[in-house]
Amino acid sequence: MAAQVQVVQVQTSQEMEIAISSYVVQGYVLANKTAESATMTKRKEFSVLWAVVGFLICLIPLLIYVIIYASETDKVVEIRLVSSAGGSDDDLAELERLADLRNKKVLTEEEYDVEKQRLLGYPARDPDAEPSGDE
Repeated sequence: MAAQVQVVQVQTSQEMEIAISSYVVQGYVLANKTAESATMTKRKEFSVLWAVVGFLICLIPLLIYVIIYASETDKVVEIRLVSSAGGSDDDLAELERLADLRNKKVLTEEEYDVEKQRLLGYPARDPDAEPSGDE
């Protein structure tokens, strides 16, 4: 890529010296000087500071994403079909055991109903709640 050339015109040699001094302060180097002109250059510089800032601006979001990704776990959902014809043999045995305990007056009728509802997969009902008109 070609260098960008800027031409500054001055009237006297004293103005030329002032202009040269002004550009030296800005980081330019005097490359060539004659009685009628002066050529000054300023090399482009790689700024480590800006490179680090740019790197961090790109790296920090990436690191945040990697940390969040690493902290997550795979998720699994298992959906099972429950037959409406009744529970398993274990549930049936448990229901018979609960009925026996109710008959022996170890369980109250309300406790038996709550356990029966749980075994059959119905949501538990609050015994103190008033019955709704749906039933």
